[in-house]
Amino acid sequence: MAVVAFALMLFSCGTSRKAQGDADMSKQTESAVPVDYFYRVVNNASKAENLTAKVKVTVSNGKKMISTSGTLRMKKNDVVQISLVDPIIGIAEVGRMEFTKDKMLVIDRVNRRYVSVAYNNIGFLKNAKVDFYALQALFWNEIFEPGKKEPEEKAFSLKKNRNTVNLNYSDSMLAYDFETSLDDARLHKTSVDDNGVKKYSLSCSYSDFTDFEGGMFPKNIKLTFNGGKETMSLSMQLSSLRNESGWLARTTVPSKYSSVKPEDILKMLVK
Repeated sequence: MAVVAFALMLFSCGTSRKAQGDADMSKQTESAVPVDYFYRVVNNASKAENLTAKVKVTVSNGKKMISTSGTLRMKKNDVVQISLVDPIIGIAEVGRMEFTKDKMLVIDRVNRRYVSVAYNNIGFLKNAKVDFYALQALFWNEIFEPGKKEPEEKAFSLKKNRNTVNLNYSDSMLAYDFETSLDDARLHKTSVDDNGVKKYSLSCSYSDFTDFEGGMFPKNIKLTFNGGKETMSLSMQLSSLRNESGWLARTTVPSKYSSVKPEDILKMLVK
């Protein structure tokens, strides 16, 4: 259940796509983002509205590493689910994370307990304007603009490096960096930090892209969260990607399960 710890560690801390031509980035250094390059990045994302995949999940906190398998299910602008099974038996579900528009749900089926919390009740997320649309963008390999359902190019600045183009967004709370490759405008890494304070940071890297429903989708996704003294990573290896919608998009918590605070589970899981 270390994957549950990852979710709780993260949260206890406080697009209409347009077809555009290619941009000439050869002389760009630091400037506003050209509209055509911006939409090259946006249009690289898969056009699918649904995604299901088998997933191997590995969680590490620097002291120990746990791997298990499960299923990733997503409906665009609606829900992201990660269901995990027993690593030995490989059948029974032992845990689930579910992100919907208004809340996060984490279920520990082994100990019959759960956490259900609205995003606006999580101080760090509320202050940073990180909502469901920002969270789903991490899983869908998309750029996002905090507090907005769809990003707009005028909100970002651009910095060109030797082989990459970074799209940057910054406010008083956090700095966001979206690293794309210069040759194909594909998003390879999203980074969020607390504007130089270096107390908290989150990064999500993508690799091993495959064709999926009119775009490219990464089969390897790695999230790393640095929260002061704790650093945790969640790696997902995806296979058998499908555009399927015939699955239950909301999880019902059994009446016998106990509702607990995020920190209560976290204290037990990170030992």
